[in-house]
Amino acid sequence: MLTTAYQGPLCPVASLETAACLWEAVLDMEKAQIGTVPEFLPSALAIQATREAIGTSALRLAVIGWCEAVEAAWQDADTAGGTVPAGGEYGESFDWEFCPDWITINVDWSDPARGPVVRPPAPAQSPLERIAARIRGEWFDPHGDLESDIAGVLRDAGAL
Repeated sequence: MLTTAYQGPLCPVASLETAACLWEAVLDMEKAQIGTVPEFLPSALAIQATREAIGTSALRLAVIGWCEAVEAAWQDADTAGGTVPAGGEYGESFDWEFCPDWITINVDWSDPARGPVVRPPAPAQSPLERIAARIRGEWFDPHGDLESDIAGVLRDAGAL
């Protein structure tokens, strides 16, 4: 019989792919090197410190515990009229784009001994408020390819 110290909810069988994608994303982020994916470097150092502090098994089980939140966020991101910054039209892949983005935005790695903690959801914001927050650096958008255009519009409107 397999026993673990983990006491939280485990993913249902349908969520195994989500768990695998999340674990793969954490491993990829942990291996980030300067010059490859520079925005992941702070997370890489924090993930390495967390793995050293709590161990691989505990880290993996913490990641498995994110399945429900990630699946709900994906449903919101991939549904017309969703509340995510893309307005429900995420348009990127779940495994290679969404999972690392979700981890970067939603997971607090600040205390390695405590382990990673999912931040509470931010209060709902209008699209204009979300865009302004991204430009001020309060929200990370790894796919901000239109940010310079948006920044110009917001500056013209006096929102920044």
